[in-house]
Amino acid sequence: MHHQLAGLDLNALIPTNSGWVLYDATAINDAGEIGGAGLFNGRPHAFALIPMALNLTRNGGGLSLSFPTAGGVEYTVESCTNLAAPVWNMLVTNIIGWGGVTNLPAGPSLVPRQFYRLNLGN
Repeated sequence: MHHQLAGLDLNALIPTNSGWVLYDATAINDAGEIGGAGLFNGRPHAFALIPMALNLTRNGGGLSLSFPTAGGVEYTVESCTNLAAPVWNMLVTNIIGWGGVTNLPAGPSLVPRQFYRLNLGN
């Protein structure tokens, strides 16, 4: 499955204001964790991209989304339709974690055939 991501720019998958520029992915494991090298605020640094457990469930014509949160941390949810040339659209902002699983009910913005990402902050 991972070969389908060959040539994908990992910078397109992280928030543009994160301070990171990823330039060398050197490892990926069966859990989808990716390690490599990049720049963080202009300084060389190792990185690890760890997938977060997002649970998408069909609910009528849309999807429900649930994910674990840390207490007091703000999250946003974005989506795009093409990882080869991603344009991320903000779906939900100001989700404040409470230390458990947060559920977003089905709505017009959560639909099949899209890619979703969860960001810390807005």
